[in-house]
Amino acid sequence: MVNFSPLFAVAAGLLVSPATGLSVETRQLPPTVSQIISSITSFGLVKDINVFITAQSLIDNTFSLNFDVQNLLPIEITIDSLSTDAGLNGEVFETISHTFASPGLVVPPLGTANSGNIANVPLPQGALAAIGIISNEKLDLSNLAASIRAITISGSGGISIPLSGLSQSGVTTTYTPNIAQFASTLASSALIQDINIFITPQSLVDNTVSLNFDIHNPLPVELTIDQLGTNAGLDGTTYATFSHSFASPGLVIPASGSINSGTIDNVALLQGALATLGIIPSGKLDLSSFSASTRDLTLNGAGGIPVPLSDLSQSSVPTTYTPNPADLANTLGTVGLVQSITIIFSLQTLSRSTSSQPMVGLTARLT
Repeated sequence: MVNFSPLFAVAAGLLVSPATGLSVETRQLPPTVSQIISSITSFGLVKDINVFITAQSLIDNTFSLNFDVQNLLPIEITIDSLSTDAGLNGEVFETISHTFASPGLVVPPLGTANSGNIANVPLPQGALAAIGIISNEKLDLSNLAASIRAITISGSGGISIPLSGLSQSGVTTTYTPNIAQFASTLASSALIQDINIFITPQSLVDNTVSLNFDIHNPLPVELTIDQLGTNAGLDGTTYATFSHSFASPGLVIPASGSINSGTIDNVALLQGALATLGIIPSGKLDLSSFSASTRDLTLNGAGGIPVPLSDLSQSSVPTTYTPNPADLANTLGTVGLVQSITIIFSLQTLSRSTSSQPMVGLTARLT
């Protein structure tokens, strides 16, 4: 509870003088500068800081934010400029300095006013360090200075009161990531790289393959993928489709790095194995209807900001096919003669496009 008695010594009203019996009108006296400063420092100016994290924050080490300014005085105050360091446990993570447009930030008597968005707030220790204190949900302010005018009228006039060297502890702070910007950064990048498809004898029987791929993280922070799915094809035809959930804690990709997905089995070949063999020489696949459950800003796969991706596409992803010639040749006996000839033709085409060495043993099945 703020004591306003120092500010207003005598309330306006009528007092009766016992000596004369006359009614004497007394008026409210305006607070002095020292009384205003004393009251402001006792309750603090800043409350409810809102910090906004964008994908660009991670690149240029800046945040944008706003905050509420509270006024517990029964007079209007106007703030022309304000600066402060913000941090925790004695460390400074943000430096705020802002001049408000004319007529200044007008704060009504016994009320609050929001600062409006303040962009490009520098992060002296970088975005990653600043993000590390999010869970505390509070900031300590130090070296707070402000140019204030008291007893203004709609921001005009007033008594100039410079403040400096103030501090506040435990100011409530909310952090809000811009999910759309994170998603946009991921969506505009070539996430999937270097697909490796493994054709086995079983592929010719059940029309499935195994595969793995490298996935790239375009963000300067750790990215974790919990699940992804996509269609893969060529020239508008879908040849394969799969959806895969990664084991806990997910597929952890280091900042600005890449990692392999690990082998994903039983990927369905929608056009069948024989048709799929026909696109092997192209050495590429187009991805469509790509979706993923990702978490940005994780730490060893834990925590992070959920950023869902959906309906993305990628063209001409380099693709390598790895058949086992001997195993495939042994499998030809389980299928018909026409199928065997088709398989051999496709594999010989693959052999000529990827190696100077013939695929020995494949023609033996026809004799």
